[in-house]
Amino acid sequence: MARRRPNEGREGGLPPHASKAKRKRGAALAPLELEKQRAAALLAQTLSLEDERQRAADERKLLAQRAEEEARHQREQRGALKLGAKRARQADLRAAARQLIAKRESKINGHRGAGPSAVAAEKPPRAARAAAKMGGVSFDPDVRVCPS
Repeated sequence: MARRRPNEGREGGLPPHASKAKRKRGAALAPLELEKQRAAALLAQTLSLEDERQRAADERKLLAQRAEEEARHQREQRGALKLGAKRARQADLRAAARQLIAKRESKINGHRGAGPSAVAAEKPPRAARAAAKMGGVSFDPDVRVCPS
């Protein structure tokens, strides 16, 4: 048979050579000691659970904060894209308006088909220049001749 350790199986964990009174007192105190150990273990467990809950709450807060930052960033990007599209539309409108104005000016100045080219807008029609040379009249580039 296996040898038993002296304190094993004894009430209160007292050695067999202890007095009967000590053994009885140890036996009476043993349930209290066990209760204390259980309470300490339960307290440690609840504290660890509380720590775990706190950690989970902190993690949730952090995740919510990150999600909010990401959403704000996406909103800013969408706003920038919308602003870019708005600016592009405005630039297109401005270009179309410039073309219309140039076309009207070219019609007024007699440059039909010359387009909005700045160089073509500066020079009067060839016929007017040729007529000025032929007639001996000095050619003035500021005078515009409109063919009717």
